[in-house]
Amino acid sequence: MQGIRSVGVGPQNAAVVEFLSPLTILCGPNGAGKTTVIEALKYVTTGELPKGNLQAFIHDIRLCDKARVDASVKLKFRDIRGRCCVVTRRMMQFKGAKILNLLGLPAAILDYVVFCHQEESSWPLDEPKKLKERFDEIFQVTGYVKAIDVLKKELKENVLFIFF
Repeated sequence: MQGIRSVGVGPQNAAVVEFLSPLTILCGPNGAGKTTVIEALKYVTTGELPKGNLQAFIHDIRLCDKARVDASVKLKFRDIRGRCCVVTRRMMQFKGAKILNLLGLPAAILDYVVFCHQEESSWPLDEPKKLKERFDEIFQVTGYVKAIDVLKKELKENVLFIFF
């Protein structure tokens, strides 16, 4: 990531955040927009809106002198093959799978690891059953388990059919 440009209610509220390699730490006082930056990155990659109401994510129309407020998030990145990709999401477009395929990551990794909200960051300390379910989702084990169950069932039925 190279930067984020935030356009506020007027040009005087525009800001740019530069991303450094290998790590960028977002710090600032309450209300500075740290969580909004993370939520915008999650939205552009997964298509999921932040928890709560939409008014918390975009400007409230009652606070500006415009007939409507458009929200747009643009992300430029290199895909798993090194190609330059640009993704733009607007509030009316909800396409997710293709972007996740370009990133080469399952949605669960983005949700539970990369964009894990600070209030939910203690999930690795959850009870074993919940932890197993979350790891199964992250490593996409559920699909394999279902496929193995179907194969076992088919094999069992075919073996019984052969003997009778």
